[in-house]
Amino acid sequence: MLEKAKRSFMSATGLSGKEVMNMLEEAQPIKRIARPDEIAKLACYLLSDDNSFMTGSLVPIDGGYTCQ
Repeated sequence: MLEKAKRSFMSATGLSGKEVMNMLEEAQPIKRIARPDEIAKLACYLLSDDNSFMTGSLVPIDGGYTCQ
């Protein structure tokens, strides 16, 4: 998803891939993009029996972006 969005943004703005990634990283409070394994760990938890008491919850995994 990120690659597709990056290419679209590059096309629309004329920025390089590195410039787009720098902008995305700077927009994050933790100053980096999530690693795929970080997203996968949440997905595994949500699919596991470990969350048996969890119902109807939204779990943002965005490096604090929504808290800005």
